[in-house]
Amino acid sequence: DLPCNQGFPIPWVIKAVIEYLDARGMQQEGLFRVPASSATLKELKIQIDNGATVDFASQPDSINLAACLMKLYLRELPVPLMTFHLYEVFVNTTDIADPAVQLQTFESLLNQLPRVNQLVLCFLLSFLMRVA
Repeated sequence: DLPCNQGFPIPWVIKAVIEYLDARGMQQEGLFRVPASSATLKELKIQIDNGATVDFASQPDSINLAACLMKLYLRELPVPLMTFHLYEVFVNTTDIADPAVQLQTFESLLNQLPRVNQLVLCFLLSFLMRVA
């Protein structure tokens, strides 16, 4: 596991989804690929936007719904985790042929992100490494 908890709170939606998927979704076929009901997802998003917490276990197709909710949350962030300013540079690191230079460039870019973005990415990537 990566050392991700450095005093900044992880957004509760991300934390709740990851905790739920860690507990119940790790064996799910097609995790993050199978869509959830768009009507249920929309209803859940409205509830969250109004400050409600979510009991995923009480939802139909709860595992796919939780995964889709996290994707929607990340997609709708006003500023992406990798920020608009650095996005193209992050994408261009894939063109670097030397793996050592590529890693060094990527680490340098991560260090340029706001600290909270770094920690949320760390938390998210730590989970995705367990899924893979």
